[in-house]
Amino acid sequence: MGQIVSLFYTVHGSVGIGGVVSSSDSTTLQPAGSRFDFERPQMAGMTGGDSATETVFFQALKAGKATLTYKRNFRGKIEKTIKIKVKVRR
Repeated sequence: MGQIVSLFYTVHGSVGIGGVVSSSDSTTLQPAGSRFDFERPQMAGMTGGDSATETVFFQALKAGKATLTYKRNFRGKIEKTIKIKVKVRR
């Protein structure tokens, strides 16, 4: 156990593009943080300059199954949902 699963997706807050990833079983795959990598770091915080890749991390805590669900939001509405089934083995 202890291995990390990572997923990444594009976010652009000033345009209204975002996303959320959740685990169906946090006792198997627990959220372990996230990171933003801005496309143009020198423009972060400026209007239109917040396009980035968000990477989210989940840590495997025990053997079992969990589903990671990614919801892509556009201007407050869920635009797309993707489910990824994960099996954690010893």
